[in-house]
Amino acid sequence: LGSISDALGETGTAALDREQRVPALLAARAGETPEAAIARLFLLGDDVPAHLIDEALPTLGLAGAVRLGVATEIRNSRGEGGGGRREGVLVRATVDIRPIGTDETRLWLASDLGERATGGALAADHVLGVGGASLTLVGITDRAPVHRALDLGTGCGIQASLLTGHAQHVVATDLSERALAFARFNAALNGQEWDLRHGSLFEPVAGERFDLIVSNPPFVITPAAAYEAGLPVMEYRDAGTGSGTGGSGTGRGAGMGPVDGEASSRSDAHPHGDHLLEQILGSLRAHLTADGRAQMIGNWEHRAGEDWKERLAAAAHGLDLWVVEREVMDPAQYVELWMRDGGFRTGERTRTEDVYAAWLQDFQARGVESIGFGYIIAAPTPETRGPARRFETAGGPADQPVGDHLAAAFAAQRRHADEAAADPAATPLAHVALWRVATASDVTVEHHLRPGEEDPTVILLRQGSGLGRTHRMDTALAGLISVADGELTVGQTSAALADLLHVPADALQAELASAVVELVATGFLTRVD
Repeated sequence: LGSISDALGETGTAALDREQRVPALLAARAGETPEAAIARLFLLGDDVPAHLIDEALPTLGLAGAVRLGVATEIRNSRGEGGGGRREGVLVRATVDIRPIGTDETRLWLASDLGERATGGALAADHVLGVGGASLTLVGITDRAPVHRALDLGTGCGIQASLLTGHAQHVVATDLSERALAFARFNAALNGQEWDLRHGSLFEPVAGERFDLIVSNPPFVITPAAAYEAGLPVMEYRDAGTGSGTGGSGTGRGAGMGPVDGEASSRSDAHPHGDHLLEQILGSLRAHLTADGRAQMIGNWEHRAGEDWKERLAAAAHGLDLWVVEREVMDPAQYVELWMRDGGFRTGERTRTEDVYAAWLQDFQARGVESIGFGYIIAAPTPETRGPARRFETAGGPADQPVGDHLAAAFAAQRRHADEAAADPAATPLAHVALWRVATASDVTVEHHLRPGEEDPTVILLRQGSGLGRTHRMDTALAGLISVADGELTVGQTSAALADLLHVPADALQAELASAVVELVATGFLTRVD
């Protein structure tokens, strides 16, 4: 097969990203290539002449697809001809099947057909497939080889399928038996073996430890009053309520589309909206090896009179923790987003407004001012020091995949914490003077000058990849960056700059050391050993 994207065209592919199928459908119907036929059947929910499917699947054939239960035959009432080849017979998909992969891996994943394919509302036990949030987690996952990996809440199995490429043994769990059935099918479809287990959260892996845990947990914050007002329950996303009523489903990360068939797990009760995230954080230490790590996407409430960072830090007992907040929504935006997700029909004005009001009132009653989305990376804190914690906001476009970038930055943060703890009596950041650093290969410097002036008014350090951060520099830091090639130590460079700028050496070294720690922690600089 060639490219599905080529069969749909640039306009059609872009429209699918907006959950619109018509441009893609017109493009696929205009050609009779195997790629177009498969896209029509499994991606777009179109009825396709039988002979096109036989030609597109020469090994399996239509008969094999029907035996597998992924397609069914219907009578042709649309008048689309078959040229004498089984004329009058059309094929209709019973599942969504689409490709996913990295530069090294190409896989196919099956899930339930979505709204754009069926034209109807999703069932409560709907199993989602490949989409924005799944791909976000794929993109932030560190792909270094590991022995054992856990996909907590696997859904259709997208994370497990890619973990297989770098983990010797993959365990995948889900509360939904239906999701596990799709995962089992997808493992067989791609010739992979996963240890699939049924149960809630960490219950199926009690007493076990893993080198890597990934999860897109269920965390859509939905109050019981919204269901009572008419909001349909969706297992794939509804994780809990503000009033303590449990739900189940998948979460959504960083404001990037539906959750895509992951994490149909739940706990039995959620005292407040994002309690499930705290519960998972609190359980990670017991299930990670000493050198293990966890990578998740999630959302968290910003409540009046509380610091959300302190709340997550307290939940992550015994863990080094890095939280990157990618987006923040006010409660109204959040409610509107999730009322659209899953096909909530807004034709009945009274019911729609009752649900909207109930949801907002729950947030107001609990003092929720906004909701954050983002990435979470965690690892067990060594016994030799206290936990290393970092919270930051980085809302720029991420150059996915960023798994390697995040892994390297997290390792640098933890190494700095180890070194600082090794000599607690030393002057803070004194050890940084011994570091040798070099700028990362994607980093550039921008000078902004007013017309006719020689000296810049603004100097910016930019990342061309990773999270695309920008760091504003003063003259001294810009000077350090200009010679950061790993030859001189930070202390040597600082002393030379102090002499050049006629400023106190100790004060400048402390200032530059603090800046260097930040730039290493965010990947602008790398340490040269």
